[in-house]
Amino acid sequence: MSDTSAVVPGFGASHAIRITLLGGLRVQTGQTVLGPRQLGGAKPRHLLIALALARGLPLSKEHLVSLLWEGQRPVTCSATIETYVCVLRKHLHLQGQVRGGPIQTQSGCYALDMDHVDLDIVDIARLVERGLHPSVDPATALPLLRRALASASVPLLSDEPRARWLDQVRAEHERLTSEWLVAAAEKVTAVAPVEAARWARQALDADPLDEEAWYAYLHSMERSGRPAEGLRAYDRCRRLLADELGCAPGERLQQLYARLLRQSATTDTDLEQLIDAVVRLHQATHDCEAAAGSTGARAGGPPLSVEQARRTLSRLLRSASEPRPRLIRTAGA
Repeated sequence: MSDTSAVVPGFGASHAIRITLLGGLRVQTGQTVLGPRQLGGAKPRHLLIALALARGLPLSKEHLVSLLWEGQRPVTCSATIETYVCVLRKHLHLQGQVRGGPIQTQSGCYALDMDHVDLDIVDIARLVERGLHPSVDPATALPLLRRALASASVPLLSDEPRARWLDQVRAEHERLTSEWLVAAAEKVTAVAPVEAARWARQALDADPLDEEAWYAYLHSMERSGRPAEGLRAYDRCRRLLADELGCAPGERLQQLYARLLRQSATTDTDLEQLIDAVVRLHQATHDCEAAAGSTGARAGGPPLSVEQARRTLSRLLRSASEPRPRLIRTAGA
């Protein structure tokens, strides 16, 4: 189980009750720590989780019933909800607190009083928002985002059994975390391209079809001076989008690809052939016969055929990943 309070600065510093959802449910009241099996059973525990996920918004009894029983509601479910609330209030009550503790009743609804509760996912979201704010420079944002994303990447409610509403919550958390990873990668690429590449790869592991994540990854390759790796990654992206979605990478990715090609040409004269091959294929793919006749020719020979361009591209991408032999000077040379 992850201790979010140890990762996110300030978490738990201002309130009497702390609720952790990442890595599994845990509730700390004063010096007492309650695990998922110490909150009165599965249904009261899920009720508390639902209230925590609402982040202070009131939830009606009817809505809570629909979550906890998922269509198999008992006749006395409304009274049962009230019983579960009483159980939770008993566990969460602290000496000197107002009546009802952190669970408040509002016109037939229940809500957590967030003025008295620290919630890990709320604190992490605030830290990410702070790190991504335009007024915060990348160097200052880096440690903030590093700590926040380390916590956000921990599975949400990993100890809880499968349930439709919990699966939806987990999927939404994964989607939001991927968005944060991509945005953070773009934020810090200039100062930490290696870390940016790692965050972009995490987002791609969650969704290999995410073009924004591919852009962040390729951009990190560009900024770290690794155009050959970026070109190979673009080729994987292009193939994946073509196979899965039947489309080509978007214009933003194609522009970045062109920059990687130019960067490659300045560091490796062999890859000039690669640029020629890619231009020829691009023209053929978009049926630009007239343009191909005028720009497809190489300075040292006739224009490449489409098949020749494909073979050249494949050969050079393979060779780019192979280590080059070192020249050994003999004595007296």
